[in-house]
This record gives sequence, structure tokens and C-alpha cells, in this order.
Amino acid sequence: MSTDSLPMGKALTVKQLRQIPRIDKLVIHAIDLSLYQASVHVDGTEHFILDHQGRYLRSYNIVSLQAVFEGMAIGKQVLRHQSCYDEMVGQPSREGSNVMEVPLGDNKLGSPQNLGDKLGQYRSNPPTVH
Repeated sequence: MSTDSLPMGKALTVKQLRQIPRIDKLVIHAIDLSLYQASVHVDGTEHFILDHQGRYLRSYNIVSLQAVFEGMAIGKQVLRHQSCYDEMVGQPSREGSNVMEVPLGDNKLGSPQNLGDKLGQYRSNPPTVH
């Protein structure tokens, strides 16, 4: 599956992201066990997302990250994983990437009906893990 290797752009805040009319792809990066970080593809460039305090938008929960983007026009959503442990499981050294992207559906779990008062909290103070 193609992972669309794109040039990296500057990081964007959630507030800046809400001003963009269409996001081509939301990428939720699996960076460690149950730790996730978000980036977006916009007009051929990938941008990491910052929270309201200027830190990378991270969470222990995929759904809470999706809730931040609820209501935005997003073409597709994927979970991206890259293993740095190929050699530990007997795989040969790779010259290419072993990045895997799994499509995520918009499960609407971030919608007001499902989050109630939590939606406003996620939008004004997106989840962050340090």
C-alpha cells in the first residue's frame, strides 16, 4: 500500500487547520505501544499538528484524536505504523520502507451525539501526552 511520501511542511495548530477547506488525508501515527500522533496531508505536503500549547498533538486513544478533526473535510483517514524491529524477528535488512497504512473509517464517535460535552473539550483543548 502506498504511503504517499510527501515533503514535510511546517507544523500547524488545530486552529490553523480549521481554516483549511479540505484535508487530503489524516494520518494517525502509531509511535509507541498505545501512543498516537497526528499529521495531515494538504496540497501535496505533510504537516504535523500542534495542540493549543504548541506541542505535538498526541494521545493514547485514536478516537480522541479523530474527535479533534470531527467536522473537518477530510478525504481519508489512516493509521500508519513503521516497525524498527525487523531484524529482531528474523527479517532481512530493508533498503525500502516497511511503513504500513491501514484505512480508518469515520466512525462518528467524535460526533456531538456520542461525545456530548466532551466534544467542546477536545476541540478547545485537544488531547496531549508528554
